[in-house]
Amino acid sequence: MTAKEKLIEKIIDQEWWFFSQVEGIDGRAVCQDRPKTFRRMRRAQHAIFSEATLNLLLNDYLDYQDLGRNPIAEKYAWMMRQTDPTYFAQQLAPQLVMPSPVKVAAIQELADFFALAQQEFSQDQLARQVQGRVEQSGYGEVSSLDYLTGELETWSLGTLYSALQDMQKMSASGRNPVLEIVRNTVKDFKGARSDG
Repeated sequence: MTAKEKLIEKIIDQEWWFFSQVEGIDGRAVCQDRPKTFRRMRRAQHAIFSEATLNLLLNDYLDYQDLGRNPIAEKYAWMMRQTDPTYFAQQLAPQLVMPSPVKVAAIQELADFFALAQQEFSQDQLARQVQGRVEQSGYGEVSSLDYLTGELETWSLGTLYSALQDMQKMSASGRNPVLEIVRNTVKDFKGARSDG
């Protein structure tokens, strides 16, 4: 296992702990009892980022833990801004730390990168073979872009800027982050089947 792979596993360990503590409106979710699937999905996403970004993300999680906050619960809260705006405004927003205009701009820039990548990926042959999230969020359903944006709301400004640098480098070299995440996911699931 490489240093980056070890770092990713540390991050996922922390994420799984946070995830297992989340209590949804309707109680515990089925996916909270599927740690292997959770790890594969998270591994696929984290692999596209540099070690510098991943180290910053791990530090963000440790800061959340020190503060007694749960970034995974907060991510889902931010997603409800799109799926249930009334509940978000009345019940969740007062409990969240509102981002600064600078952070909002960084999140939007990253979201724009991923939106363009998603659009390009939709033309790829692999896109027709995988089932993803809905294209637009609605009550009870969240799009991949709104899911990502909810997560980015929980990242520190330093982590966001580092991730932006990663995306700029990927774009300059003609790489598509969405395609790479999907390929990583497919590869991990195929490897699991071949391992028995």
